[in-house]
Amino acid sequence: MNTNKKLSMLVVILSFVCIILAVILLSLPRNNEIREALDSCIEEVSTSCKGLFEYAASLEAENSRLNSVVKTCSQK
Repeated sequence: MNTNKKLSMLVVILSFVCIILAVILLSLPRNNEIREALDSCIEEVSTSCKGLFEYAASLEAENSRLNSVVKTCSQK
């Protein structure tokens, strides 16, 4: 490959990388949104993840209920 082709290919690759980086950077949430998400996470952790445990418990209860329904249906 001659030098001009290598240089041309390098320019194309670098342009592609720049476009990808621009798209990624433009799609990132703004600082305020990041701050709100972090504050929410800190609050959740500081309350010993109460909401997470409540959600997990409700999922377990629903799973148990659905297992009972499946068991009843499969016995018929």
